[in-house]
Amino acid sequence: MVNKKRSLLERATAIFSYIEQNTDFNTKPIPKSEFQSVGISPRDMDRWIELIMLIQSMPQLIVKKMGKRTYVDSLDNKFTIHMKKTFLNQAKSYEERESALLLYFKALLTFERIRGEYIDIESIVNENWKIDRPTIVRIAEEALSEINS
Repeated sequence: MVNKKRSLLERATAIFSYIEQNTDFNTKPIPKSEFQSVGISPRDMDRWIELIMLIQSMPQLIVKKMGKRTYVDSLDNKFTIHMKKTFLNQAKSYEERESALLLYFKALLTFERIRGEYIDIESIVNENWKIDRPTIVRIAEEALSEINS
């Protein structure tokens, strides 16, 4: 039997599938040693964690396929990046963090209007922050009502 090395995409898919299957809002964090069950050693997991943290700190990207061409567009600008960092800063008060998230939503909704394209805010927030749906809906509705008024 030939032991074929998995591609980066296959390994990333295994990591995120394992995380998705083994987490919800009530579970404890997953020790990196548990990723051995999907073929990722603790040392390799350290590298993956660094890569994941780097990617999460980068601007949100949108990939568009138009015919044979693929375009990569940034959804974030300096303002939204700052709001994202403020929201993630646990040293800030709850009110400051919620305000930053509201401003981030407003900016995304404004981009959506300007570009004339739907932006899936819920999936962006879930990818970055794992906030429950009722909170996302409440804050997004606040942002939308403020933009509309």
